Amino acid sequence: GYSGPIQGSSLGEVIQHGDAVLLNDLEDYFHRKPASDATRKLLSEGMRSSLAIPLVAGSDTIGALTFSSREPAAYTMEHAAQVRDVAGQIAIATEKAQLIGTLRDRNQELAKAYEFKADFARRLEEEVERRTARERLLLRMTSAMTASLDVEAVFRVTVQEIRTLLQFDRASITLVDATGASMRFRALEPPEREILGRNDVIPIENSSIGRAILDRRVVTADDLETNRTFSDEHLLF
Repeated sequence: GYSGPIQGSSLGEVIQHGDAVLLNDLEDYFHRKPASDATRKLLSEGMRSSLAIPLVAGSDTIGALTFSSREPAAYTMEHAAQVRDVAGQIAIATEKAQLIGTLRDRNQELAKAYEFKADFARRLEEEVERRTARERLLLRMTSAMTASLDVEAVFRVTVQEIRTLLQFDRASITLVDATGASMRFRALEPPEREILGRNDVIPIENSSIGRAILDRRVVTADDLETNRTFSDEHLLF
């Protein structure tokens, strides 16, 4: 996992010029180039000499094959010549492995891209289906509303359509009465109720329906058994 700059390092000449580099005395080299972190690490491991041979694949130098020894002057240029042919084979194998790795990474990226594309297409199809279903629902509800002037008849048709969107046990239309302080039920589903029925008057103040009207916002209660805030919620539970 170690990395270091090519520029100014002993491997720079190997990579940039394709020449073998022989260092018979790493301590002397480090004395002359104290900024060489790689040499410092080699010395800390007890190494005293090194040999670096370029890895050439085609016309490109892709890296270096390096040897180090705890003995000073352990290598000669003859060693470099002997190993150069082996380095060529290693370069080919290394480049091949790199290409395979790159191809594998790109295939994985391509697979992720196709997966994202497929997921996007699926979500787009679902959204189109939802919108289409919603438009069909609105069309059916509009047809029901224009077919009759009877509010209750229209309500009975529309609540059946609404059941395809959400589950409910009771539904109603409540209108503010002439006093402006209370409301009455205009339509009910089911039409007959034991509580909160057609003849009941719901005060706007301190009721969930009134709060929705006054604030012009949706009012919900997740669990009437444990959380009842308004007067009509106590009657519903």
